[in-house]
Amino acid sequence: MENKNSCFPENPPNCPITPLANYTLDARVVANYAPADGASLNGVHYTLSSPVNLPVANQRLDFSVNGSPDLIIPTYYTNNSGVLDVGLTNETPESVQLSASLAADPTINAISDLSFTPVYPVFLGSVQVTVPAGAYSFGLQEMLRPFNIIAGHRYRIEDIPSANFGFGFCPENFVHDQTSQTCNSAFPNDYDHLSTTSITPVRALRSGLGGDLHSRGYYYNLTTPYAQIFTVQVYDDGPD
Repeated sequence: MENKNSCFPENPPNCPITPLANYTLDARVVANYAPADGASLNGVHYTLSSPVNLPVANQRLDFSVNGSPDLIIPTYYTNNSGVLDVGLTNETPESVQLSASLAADPTINAISDLSFTPVYPVFLGSVQVTVPAGAYSFGLQEMLRPFNIIAGHRYRIEDIPSANFGFGFCPENFVHDQTSQTCNSAFPNDYDHLSTTSITPVRALRSGLGGDLHSRGYYYNLTTPYAQIFTVQVYDDGPD
């Protein structure tokens, strides 16, 4: 983006601004969507020009950025070509705005939008599962309930005490419903199961809150006289 002052070529007092305000600062994003691994770079290439499109050397630029990125700025002054390059690294997947301004006249400025992408697998969190005594069943709806599920991503759940539970699939066109504790045809199937012996890994077919999505696979309590409480670890393994 560039900032051009509309006053040019007016002169004070009709347009009481400094001569520097007739400069233009062009910001060109040369690298974007870097992985948030703390090493990969996003980058912006700045060019400071005079009103007749000549490079302006040895002018300081100041920078600010929101979010968590680290700025890599070898020098804060434009070179003989009016150029200054900035790199950014991050360990947090997020979108940020990088602002640059001419130190001698901050009205000359440019804003760049940049994004850092997740590094997979992403640990989404832990979920405590409570299985009451009796003939009780549970599926992905229970174990993925607090997470935002993304269509096309593969999900993995660890630490399911599968020895204590039986595993099964609802018939075609039926899914396990946590509320009714039945295989139900009123809901669509929201996952592809990638194993025939375990409920995960799965590939999400739709996006949404995990507690609202249904799968054909489910576990059921084999130790019916006893309630069980356990904690599972949930991972997003990224686009499949």
